[in-house]
Amino acid sequence: MSSITLKSVSKNFVAHFRNKGVSFFKSPHRWLRQWDFDSFSALSDIDLNISSGEIVGIVGDNGSGKTSLLKIIAGIIDPSLGQVNTNGRVVALINKGVIFPRLIDFKQGFLSLGLIHGLLTSEVMSSYDEALKFSGMGNVEKLKSSQYSSGMAYRLVFTSAVYSKPEILLIDEAFTFSDGAFKNKAIEKVKDIARVGGVVVMNSHDLPLVRKCCSRVILLHRGKIVKDGPPAETLDYYTKNFRNLN
Repeated sequence: MSSITLKSVSKNFVAHFRNKGVSFFKSPHRWLRQWDFDSFSALSDIDLNISSGEIVGIVGDNGSGKTSLLKIIAGIIDPSLGQVNTNGRVVALINKGVIFPRLIDFKQGFLSLGLIHGLLTSEVMSSYDEALKFSGMGNVEKLKSSQYSSGMAYRLVFTSAVYSKPEILLIDEAFTFSDGAFKNKAIEKVKDIARVGGVVVMNSHDLPLVRKCCSRVILLHRGKIVKDGPPAETLDYYTKNFRNLN
């Protein structure tokens, strides 16, 4: 059964910067020594268990650690401290700004993304007709990606992710570019993954969407979990106590 477990996970980032006031031309050796660094904590002492069949929403203001948490679960970045264990095939839809070669069409893009997600060509193409119908892009199947709107690009990326046999699906800024019709289809597809024992973890600023889609919601504030529970309870607490606070 699919699951995610985090034990005492923390993540610190280091930002390098140069102190101003020393001229390279007057003192190159001192100039080279002017680089300094600062560190900040993106996540602090996260304990988390997510079980098969759950759709978990992650909410919090910008900079609260939502994307960092998804990246750590996906294995894109390593934690500074703690342990991460995932049981199941992970598919992550985190970098929304995927840049496609300008002259590929929907089928070529779907195949390329499926291979990136770790499927064989035969596995990708076995679901192509169903995926194309789901995407609603059959009338522009031959259109080149250079002519895609942001919404069309998101449809392709999302469709590829949910048709890449995910047991653990991670979605950053869920359904950001989706119109109403596709958003409803996407929500049902996410629920289908959970119904067959998968795990879905998504972050979003769209609180009505999170309330509608998720079975559990976690509130992050300054890298810490401050609330974890039923959607209505967590979202009401967030709205009253934390939203838009820095």
